[in-house]
Amino acid sequence: MGLDARIGGQFLKAGLGYGGFCFPKDVQAFIHLSASVGVDFDILKARSASTNSASTAISKKSAMPYGW
Repeated sequence: MGLDARIGGQFLKAGLGYGGFCFPKDVQAFIHLSASVGVDFDILKARSASTNSASTAISKKSAMPYGW
């Protein structure tokens, strides 16, 4: 996938939680879609919540030395 010029190697270098710019948005859409058909997709909700809290925790830790 990284060799495809339309995607590139940067796509394979994940950031905090899980990678890709659209993936968090897609997970939220899938959670909403599953709820609309009566399916409670707890594992996706938990994954989304843990990724959000990890990003927040790392942001706070990196700002601490600067007093932000």
